Amino acid sequence: MNIIGYVRVSTVKQAEEGVSIEMQKDQILRYCKVNQLIKSSKEIQFFIDDGYSGSSLSRPGITQVMQQINEQQIDYLVAYDFSRISRNISDGIQFLNLLQENNISI
Repeated sequence: MNIIGYVRVSTVKQAEEGVSIEMQKDQILRYCKVNQLIKSSKEIQFFIDDGYSGSSLSRPGITQVMQQINEQQIDYLVAYDFSRISRNISDGIQFLNLLQENNISI
């Protein structure tokens, strides 16, 4: 099973007020372990967009995630919450459709 964690922080203020990269990664790892998706942190690959807005999907990390989706290399995608993936409704729907077309759970 191939599990991807996606993490994004757009501003220093976000990082300082509790939505830091490390906090998101810790929450994702905890979720995956509790739900028996992984036994070890070595079983998940993280893609990180540090300093990028969620208003567009034009970000290096999410672009790599979408490439792996298109290459059918992902079974599960885990994010702290959906606002980390997209804050744009039409981009969010497009992304969810891509996941659905490729039978990927989020």
